[in-house]
Amino acid sequence: MKFRILIVMTVLSLAPGTLCAQQGFADRFFAGIEKDALRDLERGKPAKQLEAARTLGADHLARTAPVLAQLLSDRDPAIRLGAAELIWNLAPHQPQPLALTQPALRIALEDPDALIAMNAAGALTALKVPAAETAPARRRVLQAGQGSVYVRFLAARGLIGIDAGAPLAPPLLDYLFQASAADSAGGSRENRDLAVQALKALVGSQDRALIPVLEAELGTAHPATEHLLELIHKFEPRPDGWTQTLLEHARSPNRDVEKAAWYLLADQKDAHSVTLWAPLAVQRLAHPASRGSALSALSAVAGRSVLGLDELADLAMAGTTTDEHREQALGILGKAAEVTGQDVDQHVAAAALKAWQRACDPLLGSGPANKRFEACYGHLYYIFPDDRRRSELLAGWLRRNGAVEAKLRLLAGIESQWGKGVGATETVKQELTHADPRVVQAAEAALDRIRPAWRESAARQARLSQTIAAPAQPVPESTSGRRGADGAALFEAISVGNLAKVKQLVNAGNVHTPVHYPQLQGSTPVPIGIAINYCGIPTLTPVKLAAVVDYLIGLGAQPDSADPTGDNLLDRAKQACPPEVMQALMR
Repeated sequence: MKFRILIVMTVLSLAPGTLCAQQGFADRFFAGIEKDALRDLERGKPAKQLEAARTLGADHLARTAPVLAQLLSDRDPAIRLGAAELIWNLAPHQPQPLALTQPALRIALEDPDALIAMNAAGALTALKVPAAETAPARRRVLQAGQGSVYVRFLAARGLIGIDAGAPLAPPLLDYLFQASAADSAGGSRENRDLAVQALKALVGSQDRALIPVLEAELGTAHPATEHLLELIHKFEPRPDGWTQTLLEHARSPNRDVEKAAWYLLADQKDAHSVTLWAPLAVQRLAHPASRGSALSALSAVAGRSVLGLDELADLAMAGTTTDEHREQALGILGKAAEVTGQDVDQHVAAAALKAWQRACDPLLGSGPANKRFEACYGHLYYIFPDDRRRSELLAGWLRRNGAVEAKLRLLAGIESQWGKGVGATETVKQELTHADPRVVQAAEAALDRIRPAWRESAARQARLSQTIAAPAQPVPESTSGRRGADGAALFEAISVGNLAKVKQLVNAGNVHTPVHYPQLQGSTPVPIGIAINYCGIPTLTPVKLAAVVDYLIGLGAQPDSADPTGDNLLDRAKQACPPEVMQALMR
C-alpha cells in the first residue's frame, strides 16, 4: 500500500502534459502487480502466498481468506505469525469475508509460539468473537510467563474488563516502561501510546487495588513517571496525600515529570490542596524555566485564593517578563477579580481587583491595543458588571490614552453600553476633533448609541445661544415645595390631545415641576416627559401631540433633561417620536 501511494505521488508530481500518459502507465503497472499477486496466491509457495495476500490487502479477501486460514497451520512459525497478524490487521475493515478463518484461528490459540497465539487472539477479537473464548489462551501466556514483554502485554490487554485489574498491571507497566525508554532514545511514540491507552482502560474500572501497584513504581527512575501520575490521578477519590505526592514531582529535574505534576496540581482545587501547592507555584513565578507551568496551575484556581496576586501584578509589569507570561499573569488577575460568577469569594475578588488595577490601569490608560491590552480589557464586563461604572472607567482611559487603536477599542466599549454610557458623552465628544478619521467615526457611532439625539441637542443649544431677538431660556427655578400639575388629569388630557385642558393644568409656574400623582410610586415625570411618553401611541395623532409639545416648549420646558430613571428625554424622543413632535421639541 505504501509503495502504491509513493508511485501515485510520483505520477502527480510530473508535468501536466504527461499526467494522462503517466496515469495510464501507473494503471498498467498496478494491474500487473495484482495479476502476479493473484497467481502467487493460487500456485506459489507459502511465503509467496503470504506476500501475495499482503499485496492484495482488503481488495480480494474472498480469495485470500481461505489461503490465510490454511497458512495458520504451516510448519514455519514465521508463516503462521504473518497470517495471524494480517488477519488481525484486515479484520476491522472487512470482517465478513474473514469469518471463515475463525476455526483456524481457534486452533492457533494453542500454538506453542505465544506471539502467534496472541495474534490469533487479537484477530478473533477483531472478528467480534466473545472475549471468553480467547481468555484461556491469554491467561495461559501470563501464568507461564511466556514470550516477550510485548507478548505478555497483548495477553494482559485482552483480559482488561474480564479478569481482576491488579494482576494485569505488571505486564502492562513493563511494556510501558520499555516503550517509554525506546521513545526517549528517539524511537516511535506509537508503542508508548498503545501502553498508555491500555492502562487507562484498566484504571477505568476504578479498582482501587491498582493504586498501590502504580504508586510503587513512582519512586523508580524510568521515563514513564508522568504517565503514572496521570493514571493515578484518574481515581476518585484520589489517594491520601496525593497533593503532597504531586508537589514532590513538581520539583523534579525532569521537565516532562515537572509539567505533568503541575498540570495535575491545577486540578487539586479544594481549599486545603490549594493552600499546600499555591505557595510553591508563587515561588516558581520567579523562575522563567518553570514559570509557565506555575501560571497554568494558578490560572485554574483563580479567584480561590489571595496567594500570588501581588506577585502576578509584579510579573505582569516587569520589563523582563515575556509577552506570553505577562498575558497569562494579567488573565489570572482579571479572572480572580470577576464578581459575576457563582460562589465568588468577595475577599479574594477585592484583593485581586487592587492587583488588577495596579497592572492594568497603565495599560488601558496609555498602552497600545495589543494582547496585553486585551488581556485586561477582556475581563471588564465581569469585573465591573454595572454599565454606568464601566462607562466611567472607559471614558477615563479614553481621555488618557493617545494610541489610535486603543481609542477605537475603548470607544467600541462605550458604544456597547447604550444609554447606560451617557455619562461618557462629553469625553466622547472630545474625540470628534481627532486627526484620525477612524476615531471620529467611532466617536460618532458611540454617541449615536449612548445619546441618540446628540446632534439635535447640539443644534438646539446652538440655536438658543445664537437667538438675539428672543429672550434667553430661563434656568428652571427650584421646584422644592411647589405643587405640580394634577398628574391624573394631565395624563388623560395628553392621551387624547386635549390642548385646552393641558393649558388649564400646566403654566410657566409648574412646567418644570414633577406632576402630583399620589397613585404613582416613586418619582413622577415633568409634563414634557409625559408628552414624550405618548409618542407612538396609535390613538393620538402626531399633529395633536406636536401641538401639546409646542405649548410646553413655549413655557420653557427642557426636553434635553433627564427623566426619573436617568434617561435623556430628547434621546427617548429621537427613538420614538414622529417628525412633527421632534420639530416641536427643537424650537
